[in-house]
Amino acid sequence: MNGRRRFSTLLPLLLITLLELSAFGDQKSNDCLEYEVDVELTGTLKRKTFPGPPEWESVEKGDELLIYWILHLDKAICVNAWKPGDLINVAENGINRTQINVANLIGMYKKYQHLIDRRVKVMGTLYHQHSPYHVTTVVMMARKIESAP
Repeated sequence: MNGRRRFSTLLPLLLITLLELSAFGDQKSNDCLEYEVDVELTGTLKRKTFPGPPEWESVEKGDELLIYWILHLDKAICVNAWKPGDLINVAENGINRTQINVANLIGMYKKYQHLIDRRVKVMGTLYHQHSPYHVTTVVMMARKIESAP
């Protein structure tokens, strides 16, 4: 078989293989959570301090003290990319902790502070870190926190 004829025979197979691979790459895992939809996570809620601006390195050297709530998950999660080609809410795997943000900062922190160091269930939406104020790869905007058995 000459080279040109062999190429024309293999070309359809090559195109089918490439199409299957590209379709597979866009598929979402059914086992993973989604960004920007209501989800429920369970784990232990911890209060942790971090250095903030201006250098983001050391409170002792003058950086602002930031205090965040971190949910240490009972089981690691994965999150699908929000949309194909999204540059912010990208797919993530092996997430075992998430920063908990709340809309009504003062009110919700007061309401739920008794749950620190306890096992909790948190309801809210996930988004990917996009600011130096985000200390975990995936962040949750919580709308409700409750004690978990």
